[in-house]
Amino acid sequence: MADHMPNLIEILVRLSVASLLRFKSVCKPWFSLITSPSFVTKHLNQSITNSERNGDKLLVKLYDDDSDKKERCLLLNDDDKFGDEYS
Repeated sequence: MADHMPNLIEILVRLSVASLLRFKSVCKPWFSLITSPSFVTKHLNQSITNSERNGDKLLVKLYDDDSDKKERCLLLNDDDKFGDEYS
């Protein structure tokens, strides 16, 4: 199992906390891994990275008022600044 641990860790850090809580009961090595401070830190860092990279997005279609009625699409971050910048 030690040979597969790096691959297992890379998979487990991407899972939700709810799944990890269930997987603690798979076996003692998984319990030890999931509850270790180093894994918890790695999972938190992965969650933060995913949140920043894959935060909520808003797709907006706009149509120009000029005669050619071109359609434009904007992909915006739906964050605290959204209402201020695009109201």
